[in-house]
Amino acid sequence: MKLAIGYVSRNHAMTYRNLISRPLIAALIGVGLLHGCASSAPKPKEDAGAPAGSPLAGLAGRHMVVFPAHYLATAGPSGTWDITQAGPVMLPILDEEIADALRKRGINNNWTFAREITASANRNAGLAGDPQRLSAQGIRRIAAGDTPLPEPLASQIRTLVSLTSARFALLPLETRIDTRNGERKGSLRVLLIDSRTARVLWVGDFDSAVVRDPTVVSDAMSPFGFRSFARELAARLADMVVVQ
Repeated sequence: MKLAIGYVSRNHAMTYRNLISRPLIAALIGVGLLHGCASSAPKPKEDAGAPAGSPLAGLAGRHMVVFPAHYLATAGPSGTWDITQAGPVMLPILDEEIADALRKRGINNNWTFAREITASANRNAGLAGDPQRLSAQGIRRIAAGDTPLPEPLASQIRTLVSLTSARFALLPLETRIDTRNGERKGSLRVLLIDSRTARVLWVGDFDSAVVRDPTVVSDAMSPFGFRSFARELAARLADMVVVQ
């Protein structure tokens, strides 16, 4: 899938070259993350297994927040991507798979996943807002850049991240699933956000494999079928942090 900053999952080597060529990523991620502006924690051994040049390499040893996945979109007949009401039912499955994929690679206490950040917000009696209901509708097509996130989204993210020891956050913004033409395919769009400056440092799409099995296609929007799809996308995201 084509992004403003390149391709992600179809050709990782091409993706990494495209991503690291951008001055913004080199300046904000290379300096901010790899040299410790997010945390003074030492770089763990797992980082050695991160793909060379990945914009998410080096994050394993940092304090990070992973927000709940936000939008689930299905492909319309004319190629549009329409938000489906099935999101609140299906997307928690993706949250579980992302947390599981990263924990299996040794990322545990220093990362706050969707369930934990939601529980932390609830303990604060809603004063920090709801991590599952960020005002993110207007940034579905956002690109990495110097323009801060709009309000109230910027304040929502800043307040929620402040409940942890993190500065940076991953937002699984939009999950797309396409079952047209007897195939099941899709993608996951993820943002890396600096909560203090409210800027998007990186945007990446992770494509699923194309599956033509009629059973898989028909079950794509069932909890069982969606979990298989979500597990694949979660593994691709985790590969950008720590290669298994």
